[in-house]
Amino acid sequence: MIFRRARTRLTVLYIALFALVLGVFSLVFYIGFVTILAPAFDIGPELTSEEVAQAAYQTTVERIGLALVVADVVIVVLVGIAAWILAGRTLRPIDEAHGRQRRFVADASHEMRTPLAAMRSSAESALSASESAEELRAALVVVARSAERLTRITNDLLTLARSDELPDARHEPVDVSV
Repeated sequence: MIFRRARTRLTVLYIALFALVLGVFSLVFYIGFVTILAPAFDIGPELTSEEVAQAAYQTTVERIGLALVVADVVIVVLVGIAAWILAGRTLRPIDEAHGRQRRFVADASHEMRTPLAAMRSSAESALSASESAEELRAALVVVARSAERLTRITNDLLTLARSDELPDARHEPVDVSV
């Protein structure tokens, strides 16, 4: 959902920027045509010829304006489609990285739950019944081993989190499969 909104915002931004540039271009183009197509000749002293020339000029200018508006709309639609595609391409690596991050967090959470469950069950078992010293010792061994495994997982996660801060020249493998 976040990526769809970001893609939509990027698309709207691309369209707005293009529409602004296209609008300025069209205005300059329109002013140029109006200036170039202005009648610069005198047909004669008859008023009707001048009125005919003015009507022809006005019709030509209106047609050019309408053609520009239609062309602008078509171009903005095409640019909108291209902007939507470009925004999708821009956000695809981020979306994929986000998916990988979600999977990693789920995997890390699962890996951390296993030693925590062992610690909890051993501690609850040791506390619930009056067991012998040997049984309590075995429960404490399970808790200690699970805590050790949990510490290794946590240290690996911290190392991974700090990997961006490491100098580029020093790349050491990190085993997060434990």
